[in-house]
Amino acid sequence: MPRLFHKQNDGRDFLEVNHFRPAALTETVVVYLHGFASVQTGEKALYFRDRLLARGYAYFTLDFRGHGQSSGSMRELTATRLLEDCELVVDHLRSQYKNIVLIGSSLGGWTACWHAARHPNQIAANILIAPGFGFPATILRSLTPAELKRWKEDGTIAFRNEYCNVELGYSLIQDASNYLLASLKASYRTPSLIIHGMQDEIVDYRQSLDFIQECEFPQLELVLIKSGDHRLTDQKERLADLIENYINQSRSLCKPL
Repeated sequence: MPRLFHKQNDGRDFLEVNHFRPAALTETVVVYLHGFASVQTGEKALYFRDRLLARGYAYFTLDFRGHGQSSGSMRELTATRLLEDCELVVDHLRSQYKNIVLIGSSLGGWTACWHAARHPNQIAANILIAPGFGFPATILRSLTPAELKRWKEDGTIAFRNEYCNVELGYSLIQDASNYLLASLKASYRTPSLIIHGMQDEIVDYRQSLDFIQECEFPQLELVLIKSGDHRLTDQKERLADLIENYINQSRSLCKPL
C-alpha cells in the first residue's frame, strides 16, 4: 500500500493511502476521511469507492496518523495533526485533479470542514456524514470531573464507547482551543451536503441543524434520516445515492485550483 510522508520528524510520520482511478481520465477526485478510531477500509468507505469509481470519479482514502496502518498512536491525536494529514493529501492531489471533493465521516467531517475553511479555494464541495462539529466536546461530556482531572494529571486516559477502546493524550484537549466552533461557522464558505441520522447516539443531529442555521454561507444542504444511527452503515446505499447526486449537481460549483 502506498504512503505519503510528512516532512517534519525526519520523515518518520507517514500516512497509509490508496488511490483508485477509473478507466477513463477524470478531473474530479473524491477523498474519504474516516472517523474517530476508524480506518480507510470501513464498510461505507469501500461501498462509496465502488459506486464512485463506476461513475467515473477517482477515489482516494487514507488512515489518519494513529489509525490503521499509518504511523503514530491515538495518544498523539490532536485536531492539528488531523488537519496536517488532510493538507498533506490535498496538496498531493491538487496537481492531478481540477476538482477535489471531501467526504468526511464523523471526525472526518470535522476535519473536512476545518480544512475547507482554512483553504477556501482548494475544495470544490464537502459531503459530511454525521459530522462531529462539537469535537472534542463530545469526549469531554462523557467524562466525570474526576476523570477529567486525572486525565490532565496523568497525561493520558482510556476512552471507551460502543465503537472503540483507545488511549488518548491530554494534548487533544490543549490543542482544541485553537478550533472554536463559532470561528468555523463564521468562516465556512464551501458548498456542502450534510447527512445526519436522527437516532445518532454519539453526535446529536441538532449539531448539524445548528450549523446550517448559524452559518451565513447559503450553499449548505441538510438531509436528516429519521431512523439513522451514528454510523449509518445500514443506510450506505441511500448515502451513496445522495453523494452521487450531489457531486453530479455540484459540477457547476467546482473551481479550478
